[in-house]
Amino acid sequence: MADRSDDPELEIALRPSREIADRTIVLGAVVRRVSLERQTGETEDDAEALRFDLAAWLHVEGLEPGASGHERGMLAARIGALSAEAIAAASWQAEATITLGWVLGMVDEMPSYDRPTDLAALLAAIPSPWESTVPFRSRPIARSETTIANERERAELWHWRSEVAGLMQTANHGGRGSLRAAVREVAHEAHAFGHLPSLRDDDFAVADRPYHNLPDRELDELGAIAAARLQALNWVCGFGEDWDSVPLQL
Repeated sequence: MADRSDDPELEIALRPSREIADRTIVLGAVVRRVSLERQTGETEDDAEALRFDLAAWLHVEGLEPGASGHERGMLAARIGALSAEAIAAASWQAEATITLGWVLGMVDEMPSYDRPTDLAALLAAIPSPWESTVPFRSRPIARSETTIANERERAELWHWRSEVAGLMQTANHGGRGSLRAAVREVAHEAHAFGHLPSLRDDDFAVADRPYHNLPDRELDELGAIAAARLQALNWVCGFGEDWDSVPLQL
């Protein structure tokens, strides 16, 4: 999309804290499942045993119904059965997990959107087989609706910028000029509002570089980060029937 418009009348209805805690545990299990495909020092049989424990534990704890059909399929797939593409896509759910951890107050500040996040510390605090999930599932939401709504807008901005980067690759000269003008306008507006701490060359700042100077690999990374976090925040705000149907554009 070349244009971006915020709807001041967007109706937010935060999901119940129990539902958010349950989803955090499920996402933690998905991230752990993906990591089993990449672990060194584990035999395939050992990794398969750990995968089985993850799926069985979610079932015993009554969390399996909270997993989407896609997630249940991943958790049920034997080690080695997932495609490289599926593993790569699911690995970005670490960013959604961080986001829900922030909502629950397990992460003090939302990490910046210009680099992947290290999930290790948070993942260690999320229940794993065969721990009881009861205490964790009673965690309250730690952020106000206004704070969550503001973070949702920030994620939306970074997702929009990623989409513009994709459009720039196929736009003609006039189209690229219009897109650059849109980026300049949105970047300065977002900076004035406090969503972007700094700008580079009238664009979103990625460390000390403007977004438009990034190589394709980094563009792909930033797009995946923004999409995963926006999915999580839109879901927390009550959009979408379930996790797999959460819209990124509202």
